[in-house]
Amino acid sequence: VEWSMIFWGADFLEKVVGLSKVDASGSMAIFFAAMLIGRISGSRLTRVFPTSRLLIAAILTVLVGFPMLWLAQIPLLNLIGLFLVGLGVANLFPLTLSAASGVAAGQSNKASARISLAAGTAILIAPQVLGTTADQIGIQNAFGIAGVLIVAVLVLTVMANRAASTS
Repeated sequence: VEWSMIFWGADFLEKVVGLSKVDASGSMAIFFAAMLIGRISGSRLTRVFPTSRLLIAAILTVLVGFPMLWLAQIPLLNLIGLFLVGLGVANLFPLTLSAASGVAAGQSNKASARISLAAGTAILIAPQVLGTTADQIGIQNAFGIAGVLIVAVLVLTVMANRAASTS
């Protein structure tokens, strides 16, 4: 989701939201500022709250922001959605890495390597899939892929939390 936003966010803001090229690319600073705020606040919150709860909160933040970004008909709402997506996405990788390392206590190196491999693969593939799909069905429809991915992340995280709590 993060890299799909980075690669295609400005194009989406131009073609779907209706911003000029300059305004669309400049507006991506909202996403990056939100990521910075999210990473800083997320690192502070890990001292107070368990990783599993923070991860769910980050996913829910993306789930609130993404429909605003994707479906709103008012540019201000699209940009607020972009901010919320950046805020939530900022902590998905670090919290997932932390959670995986914590669950696999004796195998944290293996968990870390697998998370890094999965993230690298996603960074390589997801934006290309979204772009290719956008060529076929339009960028607004293709952005639905990111929505499906974040819902899948929520389902997998809830399942993993349940499995960790029962074992």
